[in-house]
Amino acid sequence: ERLALDESASLELDRSVREACGGRSIRALINNGAYQVVRPFQVLELRDWQQTLNVNLLAPVMLCKLFQRDLA
Repeated sequence: ERLALDESASLELDRSVREACGGRSIRALINNGAYQVVRPFQVLELRDWQQTLNVNLLAPVMLCKLFQRDLA
């Protein structure tokens, strides 16, 4: 979720991944993260929806954007 909300987290992740890859480019992204709130619909709060969208939708979009040069 931090990746979707904090641009500095994106820059930190970019540096960490590139360091771990030893300068090699990223060739694929695998989205294996998910967040799910298991409660009746009637009691779900806005925060539940925001966190779900941040993790399941925005974080993968931000990862693709972050590594688009390598994936092109």
